[in-house]
Amino acid sequence: MLRQAGIRIEASEDCSNIIVHPAQYQAATHRIGGDFTSASYLIGAAALFPGTTVLENIDRQSLQGERAIIDVLETLGLEVLFDNESRTLTVTNPFEQLRGDVEFDARDFPNIVPTLAAIGAHVNGTFRVVGASITRLHKSSRVKAIVTELAKLGVNIHPLFKDSVYDGFEIRGHGEVYKGGVTLSSWHDHRIFMSLFIASLRSKQPNLIDGYRDVHCSFPDFFDQFKRLGVPYDEIVEEVADNGILQGVRAL
Repeated sequence: MLRQAGIRIEASEDCSNIIVHPAQYQAATHRIGGDFTSASYLIGAAALFPGTTVLENIDRQSLQGERAIIDVLETLGLEVLFDNESRTLTVTNPFEQLRGDVEFDARDFPNIVPTLAAIGAHVNGTFRVVGASITRLHKSSRVKAIVTELAKLGVNIHPLFKDSVYDGFEIRGHGEVYKGGVTLSSWHDHRIFMSLFIASLRSKQPNLIDGYRDVHCSFPDFFDQFKRLGVPYDEIVEEVADNGILQGVRAL
C-alpha cells in the first residue's frame, strides 16, 4: 500500500527489517475487500450444512492470511468459486457430513483458529490444528478457551502443546450430533463467542453463550447476517449465583 502511494520502502523477506524513505504521499482510490476473519464465521456455517452460500465483496487476490479458510474448505471437499467481476465467493457444500483426516498449520492465519475448531467439531475424522501458540496473547488464551468450551459441548477435543505452551488442538470425531443445552463462556473474547455460535448451530438443543455484545468490536452486524440466513436466536438475561447477571445469546 505504501508503494502504491508513491513511497519508497525496503523490507527484508521476513519483514523483520523495514526502511521507509522520506517521500510525499500520492492520492489514490482503493476499494477495501471484505475481512476474511469475519467471513470465516459465515463460511464456517456454510461448511456445516448442505447447500450454496454466496458472499459479496470478497477479493480473490487478498493478502490476508485468513484467506486460508478457503483452503480448509477445499481440503474438506467443498466447492469454492470466486467471481472476479462481481467480487463474490460461492461456497457449495454437497455433504450432510464432513469427512477427512486433516492437519493445518495456523502460523499465518491465527485469527481463524477458533473458527477452525468450530468446523472441526463436526468433521468425521481427525482434525488437527498446530502453530497457534501466538493466540495465547490474543484477547483470551484462545486455544485453551475453545478447547475448554467445546469439551463442555461433548466434542472429543484435546490441546496440543509445544514447549509447554498451548500450540493447537486435535479433534477426533465420528459424526456426532451434540445434545446441546449447555452454557458456554466466551472468555470475554469476540472470536470465541462467534466460533461457539457456529459450533452450536447443529446442536439438538439450544446452547446459552455469554458475551454476545463483544462482537461489536469486529463484526457489528454478525447477528443481522445470521438472521438473513434464517438462524433463530434469543437474547437472554439471567440472574446467576452471587447476584451476578448473565447476558448471553441462546442459539436455537
